[in-house]
Amino acid sequence: MHELSLIEAVLEQVRRATPPGLSVRTVHLRIGKLRQAVPEMLTFGYAAAVNDGSRLEIEEVSAQAQCRACAHTFVVDENWFECPRCHSVSAHLLQGDELVLTSLDLAESPQPCECV
Repeated sequence: MHELSLIEAVLEQVRRATPPGLSVRTVHLRIGKLRQAVPEMLTFGYAAAVNDGSRLEIEEVSAQAQCRACAHTFVVDENWFECPRCHSVSAHLLQGDELVLTSLDLAESPQPCECV
């Protein structure tokens, strides 16, 4: 289950991107269909790794390629890059393999009570 190592990498990026004094409410990820990461497992792994009330939102991106022979753009299914127009298998991937931290929803962290 490589989703846990992906979550560890995402959490490291979140830690570096979160300014002091702010806490994370929502982590937004964009994940390509060919990334071979199960969104439900990522969500589960995130919840298991953090205990701060934040949540993970995932946007899945379809895989698309462009044929090098005829320049047709098409949706890729199951890692099969055959052009539906000319049947060439010479295509390059345009999208669908990404794993991107797109944004964070942040809030001010509660200040500890300085009562005497």
